[in-house]
Amino acid sequence: MSALGQLSAIRPVQSFITTLLGPLQPSCPPLPLPKRAMILELPDELLWGIFSRCMDPHSSPFSTENPLWPLMKVCVRWRNVILDAPQFWRHISFPDWRKRGRVENLEQDAARVSQQVENSGEVPVTINLIPIPGSDAVVDTLLTTSTRVEAANLVLDKHLLQRFSSHAEGFPILSKLVVQLSEKLEESEEKAAANFFGGLQALTNLSVTSEVAVDWVPVLVPLQTMWSQLRVCELTESVVDDVLFILPHLSPGTRLALILGHLRRTEEVDTLPIIDHCNIQSLSFDRCGDEFVSLILGRITAPSLQRLAIWWFNRSPHLDTITAMLQRSSASLTHFAMRLLCANAARRQGLDGDTMVALFEFLNSEHVRDLIDLDLTLVSRYTPPTLELLDALAGVPNPWEPDLKLPTLPKLRSLALRAYDEEDGEWERRLLAIAAKRTPVFRSLWLDDPLLNPSLGHRALKNLRQKLEKHGVELVCSYDGDMGTW
Repeated sequence: MSALGQLSAIRPVQSFITTLLGPLQPSCPPLPLPKRAMILELPDELLWGIFSRCMDPHSSPFSTENPLWPLMKVCVRWRNVILDAPQFWRHISFPDWRKRGRVENLEQDAARVSQQVENSGEVPVTINLIPIPGSDAVVDTLLTTSTRVEAANLVLDKHLLQRFSSHAEGFPILSKLVVQLSEKLEESEEKAAANFFGGLQALTNLSVTSEVAVDWVPVLVPLQTMWSQLRVCELTESVVDDVLFILPHLSPGTRLALILGHLRRTEEVDTLPIIDHCNIQSLSFDRCGDEFVSLILGRITAPSLQRLAIWWFNRSPHLDTITAMLQRSSASLTHFAMRLLCANAARRQGLDGDTMVALFEFLNSEHVRDLIDLDLTLVSRYTPPTLELLDALAGVPNPWEPDLKLPTLPKLRSLALRAYDEEDGEWERRLLAIAAKRTPVFRSLWLDDPLLNPSLGHRALKNLRQKLEKHGVELVCSYDGDMGTW
């Protein structure tokens, strides 16, 4: 066919130009299609696995402080992945009921609980509940999840206690329970409390307190099976009598924390029992009276004790009582914590010279030969002897008592210094000297969060961290709130 015949055929414009002028070269190479971010290609299950790392297991899905809320605002897919995950709905909390217990709010809360129960599917749930009049509908819905409740924080009045005790299905997987009583119990409620706690077969972590100094722990004392299955036990405002009756039933490895213990039901001290053997591994006293601490330590024998903490004392650091108890028990501590500042804040009285010498003698005793963790609360600006203590940990002799034997602690791996500041200008030198003296066994140094102790600035801590790393020591700035179970 002639060229004219070819041109007469109906063709696209680009083909027509190519026939006349030959193939055209593009003026620039074509741009590649944009690559999608790898995270957008992940399947929903893997994407939720990433999101769950940011999840606070005790944060309500309706709270704007939930860490997953910002992620839900990224795109529709991320929002759907989070909202479709049963784990997102697992924490049911009512921290503000006491403030807004109106009927219309309770109706909203009832709808909210129903939505959470439905969306949580079959995953374990945690609950945070306080008593509010007219909330029976909410409690009814909540109790339908009883077989899935693994942790609970409950403030119970008489009515709620009866509801939980009489619930037929029970709480078969409830392992962690924080419970307060808001009313004094009568005989019928005492039986209900015993039935409720006695039926918690999976309970391993228990924290008991009261809102109005209700003395109800004696109701639980006879429940030997419950005490024996615990691994962590925290008693607030307990009395010496109850603690001594409970101790023999705690299993090996149990950690016991006593908070605000300052009462004794028995007037005659001689009638208190002496515990010839108890299995606790850890014992901590937080804001307990001196008499309370002395009575407990003076009446127990604990051969398995490895961790001991006395976070507060008024007059005596109890070192003699501690030594006698450890000697009687043939025990050796691996963790020891003590607050070296007297509780009398008005006097600003801190570690005196005699106490420092007694502490040196204790740290050199056979009872701490295996010590790996030393946790001290001190205020250096008011107590020069505490600075001498830090120098002693670095192997610097005391200029006033050169013959004083310094603590060796050959296995010490971690040292925590709470409330330590830089008022004397030598804080960095002291800490580096400790690290240099104890390398290579010493591995970590703990200080307060600089937000809570402004005298330790971020820049100074950054420089200190770099210098400590040369000795193989990690600097950790942290604050753990209440001492609690240690």
